Amino acid sequence: MAYTNATPSSMQIATTNNYISSTDFLNSMGAITDADRGEMLVERYGTQNLTGLMEMLGNKAPVDSTSYFHYEEGFIHSTVTATTTLNGLVFTVTAPLQFTGAGDGNEIHNVRPGDILQATGGHVIRIATITNAEEASAGTYVNISGTSIPTDSTDWAIVGNAFAEGTDQPAGLTPSVIEYKNQVQIMKEAYEVTGSALTEKIWFEVEDPATGRTGYLWALKGEGDTFRRFNNYCETQMIVGRSQAGAINQTEGLEAFAKAGNTQTGAFSNADNTLAEFVEAVNTLDANRGAKENLLIAGHDLALNIDRFLTTDSRFTQGAVSYGAFNGSQEMAVGFGIASMYLGGYTFHKMKYEPFSYPQMLGAVGYKGQGCIIPMDSQRDAGSRTSIPSLRIRYKAAEGYSREMEHWMEGGAGLDVKTNGIDQLKLNYRTERGFEGFAANRFIWLTGA
Repeated sequence: MAYTNATPSSMQIATTNNYISSTDFLNSMGAITDADRGEMLVERYGTQNLTGLMEMLGNKAPVDSTSYFHYEEGFIHSTVTATTTLNGLVFTVTAPLQFTGAGDGNEIHNVRPGDILQATGGHVIRIATITNAEEASAGTYVNISGTSIPTDSTDWAIVGNAFAEGTDQPAGLTPSVIEYKNQVQIMKEAYEVTGSALTEKIWFEVEDPATGRTGYLWALKGEGDTFRRFNNYCETQMIVGRSQAGAINQTEGLEAFAKAGNTQTGAFSNADNTLAEFVEAVNTLDANRGAKENLLIAGHDLALNIDRFLTTDSRFTQGAVSYGAFNGSQEMAVGFGIASMYLGGYTFHKMKYEPFSYPQMLGAVGYKGQGCIIPMDSQRDAGSRTSIPSLRIRYKAAEGYSREMEHWMEGGAGLDVKTNGIDQLKLNYRTERGFEGFAANRFIWLTGA
């Protein structure tokens, strides 16, 4: 086992080189700072470690700028709403579904002469003329279906076009592009211990992976709790962070991002209406070309209502929902506390997400009844064919210097090389990171319970 920032020493002499911090060791070997306090301290509230979601999804990427952005393509097709007038139809299109005229930069209506439109009930028309092509304005049409064209507000789908011989090409359309932008956020923490308390160092004997010889590393009591708390803050900001750019940058987290896509209010608010809520979620995903496989993270109250429904509704024991595996591994699903549900071609891997329920943080401010449906598939970049995750963590890094998680010591006690005259040792942590989400329309933020 390698130690990233520590080298075992041949003697028990505390230096900055043979100090092993939680940033190096916590994930691979557990909280080493708990090594000799098992008989003295009972963790009555458990480890209180809230991290897991972002690390579990495992998507991280460096960024060399404070802000970062990417572009997303909208629907290449669109529906329009039309009402009849004496002169024909008046089309109304929401701004995101408008297009930019190729070549001149002018916005033109996405209904063009020659287009064939169809509405519910078998109504079919072909557009003959459009008045004022740069706005959602009036036009004339040919009734192809022969049916009575609706006189109320009706959604029409553009299903093709038809032109006469010898006619010119139609005006070009460039689909609208959505820009996503966010920024990294600097977060810091520190742990201080007096020179007298340094006598409580934890020493443990290890094998030096470089030399194969026995050596010694040391750690401090309490440092592990500080590091866990800092990690909890880092993860929570990736979830509930609010975007703020300026002298102090703040990142937009998963909640604000997902709510910009879809919000399902009253979702799974009790066991009796859970099937209807699942159906609504499936309908939303289907309309937005959502992922077939999704992670459903839930606070305690929301997770409990779903569990009550799954264990009491007889329809779910007759094949409506089946419990499957997580990434092909039933053991992994059990390990993460995940129950897999299947409905209408969509799979939901439900996981109780501790930060939403933790009573000293988000559990105290209304998140026990909230959750989020997160797509678990990956998209591919059309040009490079590289995989694009649904979400990831961006951290500041450039020219060999990474700010994903920095850790250093300073003080006038316990160090072989003193940095000041204060009789204490201070351990510092710093990270500069931000959240990045892709295709918010494929997420659903759940509020209920």
